[in-house]
Amino acid sequence: MSNSEQNYASVIRRVGAYAVDAILLFIAFPIILGALCGLALYLTVGFDWMENGLLFWLYVFSTVSIPFWLYYSLLESSERQATFGMRLFGLQVANTDGNRIGFERALLRTVIKLLPFELNHLVLFLPTPIWSDPNPSFRVGFVVVNALIILYFATMFLTRRKQSVHDLVAGTVVVNAG
Repeated sequence: MSNSEQNYASVIRRVGAYAVDAILLFIAFPIILGALCGLALYLTVGFDWMENGLLFWLYVFSTVSIPFWLYYSLLESSERQATFGMRLFGLQVANTDGNRIGFERALLRTVIKLLPFELNHLVLFLPTPIWSDPNPSFRVGFVVVNALIILYFATMFLTRRKQSVHDLVAGTVVVNAG
């Protein structure tokens, strides 16, 4: 399919698909994997590790971030070129020529897409988890996270192909499946 023939997905449909995936992922991974790992840690070392920002970030990174990255990367580079949410909304990820992308490009796209959330984790957990900070104050990192999210949405509205930052970096587009 040539660029002129591609039917780029609307921002509303993309957000809807992302919301479905987020709900699915926040039920599946944190509750199942996070609870199992959390229980194992509690039974072996207690909950003191939760006071250490680096250890807590590593826990979230391994039980949430990596599984999320694999979910998006494996499914978007699969034969169907779509996550479950994207399939529900009739969307696919493709390169700018309309062809299927490989795992490496899907991983790059995913890492950039989820960058604001990873930065949010760092702001919440480092140097001290915000809930353990004896004098919690405003953390400027939250401004950066929100600015990135606004930038990601704005680029979808401002680019001809409705590409977000992660699409521009990875050379991808989201199209209506056809």
